[in-house]
Amino acid sequence: AQIGPKLTAAEKVAEEANDTKSQVKRFIRLTCLIPELLDMVDEKKIAFNPAVELSYLDESQQRDFLATNPVTVPWGRLNDTWFIAGTPSV
Repeated sequence: AQIGPKLTAAEKVAEEANDTKSQVKRFIRLTCLIPELLDMVDEKKIAFNPAVELSYLDESQQRDFLATNPVTVPWGRLNDTWFIAGTPSV
């Protein structure tokens, strides 16, 4: 018999990786990215947090984003301004 509270899979992984359950779920969320965007995350062309947000778009929307936002430098947040390919946008 198990003693103590039952842990979810995310909680078990978080405990073993010395991370939070939320962070583990965010890493898992990246698997919803199209391969091209996931590669850009691996290459650090798209930062982790924006990549998680992009993962909530459906495949068509992700492809549209990729087609209209060529990411040639890291994409992320700097001083509350979003930068895509080195150009600030609101």
